[in-house]
Amino acid sequence: DGATQTFSSGDYSVDRTSEPGRVVLGFGNSWPSARAQPDAITITYVAGYGSVVTAVNATNVFTITAGGSTVRGFVIHDFAGRGISIAGGGGNRIAGNYIGTDVTGQVAMGNDWGVWIRASDPDNGIFTTGNVVDSNIVSASVATGVVISQAGTSHNVVTGNLIGTNADGTSALPNGNNG
Repeated sequence: DGATQTFSSGDYSVDRTSEPGRVVLGFGNSWPSARAQPDAITITYVAGYGSVVTAVNATNVFTITAGGSTVRGFVIHDFAGRGISIAGGGGNRIAGNYIGTDVTGQVAMGNDWGVWIRASDPDNGIFTTGNVVDSNIVSASVATGVVISQAGTSHNVVTGNLIGTNADGTSALPNGNNG
């Protein structure tokens, strides 16, 4: 019918590690119905940075408020706010991102904060699956690299990441206050 539909962030993940990047349907979900014609589906996904604060979301790059979301394979830097903010739903995964560095993981380009899990949000993971490509780099934040705060924010796992270093783990790219 030509109507625009918004897909809940809990229904999909964005996999930027594939070439080209792709939107992956979440387990147990189905795509909305579409016309059987070329260019029936248009995906608009906005992420980036700019020299003018109003050019992008100046507070957080990714704000996750639904459960079961995945942020994978992004380079997130130079934001006046949090690179990734998780505040709801639980069961979210952060993997394979360069947070606070350039695309090589060698140059400090920090956000105010790296990753912030809050608001009674349980069972999230900032982790690697054992593959080096799935490790996050969380470095060069003005304040703190990883924050897990507020009552009820429990059973979160942070493992297999490089925090406060370059991508090789051989040089410091420290966060301002804490890991």
